[in-house]
Parts: sequence; structure tokens; C-alpha cells
Amino acid sequence: MEALNTRHAWRPVLRPVSGVVIAAQLLLAIQPLSALAQEGGGNTSPAAQAQMQRLAQWQQRIEQAKVEQALAAQPAGAIASQRTSRNLSRVHELLKGIKARTERPVAFNKARSTGSAQASKAAASPEQANQADQIQISELLTAIDADTDAVLADFAALRGQLQTQQVSPEILARHDQAQAELDKRANELRGLIRQWRQAPGATTLAALDAYFERYPAVRVSTPVNPAKLPWSNPTPNQRPPAETKVGWLQNLHKGQEVKLAQAGGGAGGIQFNVPPEPGQAP
Repeated sequence: MEALNTRHAWRPVLRPVSGVVIAAQLLLAIQPLSALAQEGGGNTSPAAQAQMQRLAQWQQRIEQAKVEQALAAQPAGAIASQRTSRNLSRVHELLKGIKARTERPVAFNKARSTGSAQASKAAASPEQANQADQIQISELLTAIDADTDAVLADFAALRGQLQTQQVSPEILARHDQAQAELDKRANELRGLIRQWRQAPGATTLAALDAYFERYPAVRVSTPVNPAKLPWSNPTPNQRPPAETKVGWLQNLHKGQEVKLAQAGGGAGGIQFNVPPEPGQAP
């Protein structure tokens, strides 16, 4: 008589049971750490705090590695386009700051004189702030000029992708129009960059400011009127009450299409489109 292998018979049952047991043990081991993380204070041991800090650092490194991996997967033209967009926004902000300090020097000096002595020493004068901003503008314009060719090439490569996708001729025409406009703006900005390199001063700053006023790189915030929001409550339909008995009867029997005789008119009395009730005169 052959012996029964009970271990082999119980193996399909023991495998899921062992998995559940292992998962339960892991949850019990992690439970104190999750409780410490939720409490965020109290009398916690230094070892638990160090472990939580290491876990936070690991999570931060993982997220940073994901961002770096996503950036590395992008083409060089896309990276240059993003960098140029940030640089243009920064130049526009610096130009707005210089313009504000130039137009309101009296108010700036008055604010400095009314402040404390320590704050006035720490605060820089408008001329020093303008010089620092102009140095940053020079660096940013140099970076923009270096990335312009890559940005234009990346935008021109989009046409090949659109043709591969077999888009309509209207979309291709709009892409060509946008590319021509982009080339025009890039050439104009490169001319201003050359002027800035040759003679950085108030005249070139005014020309750059006029360029960014026509082609703003920073989103302009428009004030919103709370009374004109699209999700406001609708205006209630207020119907005034009837001033006469005839008007009241017309409102009351509007759905029954009842016609009432007017005083002095030629109507022949009340007319019903619905049959009257039994015992009621027509």
C-alpha cells in the first residue's frame, strides 16, 4: 500500500496561508512607525526618529531621480525651449522691477527713510539694485541667444511630426504661420541682444521693455469682478401680483386657455376649451 504524501497535499493551501502570515507580520512591524509619523510629536525614541528621517530622505531621492530621468528622456530642443521660457520670464520680471524703481524713486527713498536704521543699511539703493538686475539680464540674454537656434529647430521639427500624423492642411498652414511669427520675434530679440552687448544702458532697456510689452513672457493677472462670475446665482424671476380681478383670473387659468369677456367689448362671455364639469353652466 502506497503511503500518502500529506505534505504535498497540503502545499496548495499552505502557500497562500504563509503569504498572509508574512504580510500580517510586516504590517505589525510597520505599525509603530506609521503611528509615529501620524502623531508627529510626543516622546519618540531617537532611533525611530532617525529611521523616519531616512525614509523621508529615500523618498525624496526617489522622486528626484524620477524627475531627472524624465528630463533626460526629453530631446535637447525641448529642454532648450523650457529653459528659454524660464529665462524670458525672468528677464521680463527684472525689467518690470527696474522700471518700477526708475519711475518711483521718491516713494522708494521715503519708504527707506521711514524705516529703521538697520533696515535702511540692509536695503540696497535703487542704483545698486538696477545694476545687479542689469548683470542678471546680461547673463540671461546670453543664455537665450545661445538656445535660440535649438528652440527654432525644435519648433520646425514639429512640422515633420504633423505630416507623419497626416493632419489637415489647415493645421499645417497655422503651424507655418506660427513659425514665421516665431522667427520674426527671435530675430528682433537677437537684434536687441546685440544692442545690449554694444551699449547697455537706458535706451536699450527701454527697447527691451517695449519688446516685452508687445510680447509678454509673464502672464498678466487681470482683476476679477466677483459680481460677474459665471457661476453666480441666477437672478430670480420676480413676477408682480395681478392688480385687477381680470389679471388674476388670467394668471390663474393661463394653462386652460380661458378667454374672459372685457367690459364694453364684443366678446360673447367666457369660452372654455375644456368641457365644463357636470352641473356647471358652459
